[in-house]
Amino acid sequence: MYRIIPSFSVLIFSLLFIVSVNAEEKLGCSLCGKPVTESSNRFVINDPEEGELVLGCPGCGLAVLAKMPSEQYSSASVQDFLRRTMIDAQSAWYLRGTEIGFCCSPYWLAFGSREEAEKFAKGFGGEVLDFESAIKLAPEDHDHQHVH
Repeated sequence: MYRIIPSFSVLIFSLLFIVSVNAEEKLGCSLCGKPVTESSNRFVINDPEEGELVLGCPGCGLAVLAKMPSEQYSSASVQDFLRRTMIDAQSAWYLRGTEIGFCCSPYWLAFGSREEAEKFAKGFGGEVLDFESAIKLAPEDHDHQHVH
């Protein structure tokens, strides 16, 4: 009888793990289709009509945002790479073409300050951009025409 309880616990734990992994993988980038997970450097666009549009990286997010009329979305936020918190996309600093990334190449990361982006670029390369510059360049890097 005592052997049944540990085996049952392992079974329950395994099932919960499988369900949580599968639930996490169901969310895909709205542009490239790659999975958006806790480790993603997500970008979120709030559209009053469509709801929340989740993208897997700042490059995908900026590429979509660049093609949207400003009246079509109410806000946009991006995950700060170092702090893992969501920050306003327009006040973020972007690192384009760094060696580190999790979604599409060339890799894009977002930072809460220019200084942090510059320090990271010294170690891992890339070009530091403000929002206005980044939104102009992202569509060139993230033109995923093969995704519907």
